[in-house]
Amino acid sequence: MHAEGVLGGHGPVVRFISAVALLELQLGADTPKRKKAVDQLHQAFQSGRVLGLTPTILDHAGRLFRTMYGNASGLTDRLGS
Repeated sequence: MHAEGVLGGHGPVVRFISAVALLELQLGADTPKRKKAVDQLHQAFQSGRVLGLTPTILDHAGRLFRTMYGNASGLTDRLGS
């Protein structure tokens, strides 16, 4: 998407959010305060404003990840646990 289509014309207003971004935020929400913040962010977007990926794209992403990282056994835990 072009930046003007995502950002509003009246300052830094985000019009859409990716479903994957919400997933990643939920993964990192490890305290009640953070979980509440992510839930509020999610609720701020109407269902038509959350962008999802097609099954074909997710399948391709999974195959690409496997090609790049194998079984991911060598990756460190980025959440710090």
